[in-house]
Amino acid sequence: MTAKKMIPEIQGLRAIAVITVVIYHIWPSAIPGGFTGVDIFFVISGYLITNILVKDLIQNGHVDYIKFYSRRVARLAPAAGAVILCTLIFHQVFSPLYHKQIFDESISSTFFYQNWKLAYDAVDYLDADNPASPLQHFWSLSVEEQYYLFWPLLIFVLSIGFAGRKKALTREWIRNILVIITITSLAYSIYQSYTNGSFAYFNFFTRIWELGIGSILAVTVFWQKLQQRLYGLLGLAGLALIVLGIVTIEKTDAFPGYIAILPTLGCALLIIYASASKKIQFLTLLLNNKISQFFGDISYSLYLWHWPIVILLMGDTDNIVVMGMLTFLTATVFAGFSKNYIEDTFRSKSDTISIVGIIAICMILPLMLSHQSESLTKITSPKNESASAVREGLATAKEDKPQTYADKCYASMKSSEVVSCAYGDLESSKNIVVVGDSHLMHWLPALRKFAQHHSYKVIPINKSACFVGWSGAMDILKNNSCRQWNEAIIPKIKDLNPEMIIISQSIGHTFKKDGAEKAEVLASALGNFIENFSKDKVILIKDVPWMGQDIPECLSQNQPNYEECHMNRDEVVDRVDRKDPLVIAAKEFDIQIIDMTSELCDEDLCYAYDEWGIRWRDSHHLTASFVNRIAPSFSQKLLDTRKR
Repeated sequence: MTAKKMIPEIQGLRAIAVITVVIYHIWPSAIPGGFTGVDIFFVISGYLITNILVKDLIQNGHVDYIKFYSRRVARLAPAAGAVILCTLIFHQVFSPLYHKQIFDESISSTFFYQNWKLAYDAVDYLDADNPASPLQHFWSLSVEEQYYLFWPLLIFVLSIGFAGRKKALTREWIRNILVIITITSLAYSIYQSYTNGSFAYFNFFTRIWELGIGSILAVTVFWQKLQQRLYGLLGLAGLALIVLGIVTIEKTDAFPGYIAILPTLGCALLIIYASASKKIQFLTLLLNNKISQFFGDISYSLYLWHWPIVILLMGDTDNIVVMGMLTFLTATVFAGFSKNYIEDTFRSKSDTISIVGIIAICMILPLMLSHQSESLTKITSPKNESASAVREGLATAKEDKPQTYADKCYASMKSSEVVSCAYGDLESSKNIVVVGDSHLMHWLPALRKFAQHHSYKVIPINKSACFVGWSGAMDILKNNSCRQWNEAIIPKIKDLNPEMIIISQSIGHTFKKDGAEKAEVLASALGNFIENFSKDKVILIKDVPWMGQDIPECLSQNQPNYEECHMNRDEVVDRVDRKDPLVIAAKEFDIQIIDMTSELCDEDLCYAYDEWGIRWRDSHHLTASFVNRIAPSFSQKLLDTRKR
């Protein structure tokens, strides 16, 4: 089905989907739920693909799978392959921070498992603190490709089963099976979104229901017999639901879950409206004008090309309005070229030889280029040892994290599950429980060394972006999973009967508004939490300075003048001294506190790197390598607290 034969309203829906995604990636604060454009794409894809399969099945008694997959490859592979290959070949234009990810994700994107890679890496796609590579957006294409494998295969198996019973696989049977799959997937999506948000976001099984909604529409006929006046109401309701999702859904919500019903149901209602013989003038003006049809035509290419262009042009700019408009225009130009000279060219020549050639280009070349990643990324190192260490560390700084991340030994931002594991001397009966958020976790390398040397077992109990102690801070801690987690960890810690309870966490919890007053409230809440245990066992770790800029990004942009990324001590340490609830609680409740600032800063500066490498993996998390280097100092300070 070519774009010219496409239903105009569906092209208009594609335009809404891709424009909202692009705007969100350029100006995220403008439309907080712009990422839901991907969910609109899922519904459309489910509808169109199922239409093709069922039409073939009903008319011919079977599905021509060779024809089906050859068309899918000809439709999708050329433009996707072009983006992957261009990103690989010209990877040097991107920050060195992305080079390893580019090579890794070129393979996962080519072979359609990008979503699973991100799911198991526990990457938060919507979190700006995580490095989003130029190919990361291929996760949604991987979900669709997996559906294109799963759904036709299931129809094939069902066809064989019905043939054995000498019955035809009817539209009604397909609809019933789709309803079961969709409801099951939605239930699973709701569960996972609340228990493991990052995993749920990329999980194929939490997304099937969105494609399933579109598929159900393709095999359902009742809505084709509605009174004409009802179609207009459904269309307006659908548009309202999509807009509501775009302006109200936020990246911190348990998504996709039931919240994704807003854009998906809205899209479904507009697809139903598209079948009406009489159209509403307002919706026609919105969905069936030259601009919407143009963006609908280039939507696939625009989605592919916009993200690497956003990363290139929007990385470090003071004028986000002008630069954003330039980025949007550049992405549109690339998409137009890609649509006319790549997509359409290969779709008009979808013979077997062309298909084999496309597959070879899109699969073999990324493998060859990624295999040569070391030689491709090699640049002459500066003579200065510190500069050389920085240069070598840029490719891995973002992923220089403690082992807890790889072990999944923490509760995610949206999970209330109490997750714990053990490090250090695993045979020891002496427990150290370490409690907090990611700012506690970055001290784990030093804690492990201390535990191994002094025969302790270290048990981390951590949750991302959650403050320890919520009693008395009900209005501040609106994150329900954080409250539930706080309630659950108290009996867990008591059962472990630790000799030490070490707490540290981010001062970022005080940033949003009324910072000074909020710090006092959180300090009081922490004090209430500590009252559940013997105060003599509790040790706090003062938060690290917040550098005010992403250090690896700064180092990458200031090569070879890396010293530009050191920060004035007065600017970054003063913030912690004034707003750290742990500092306030230590004074108020007479609790021991460890201050590691002297290892990070001298009297004048807080350092971005040292002669051995990079100290920070963003603006406020230390690299595991650096924490390992200062482990002796940390251990001594910890021992000093035990002597008091």
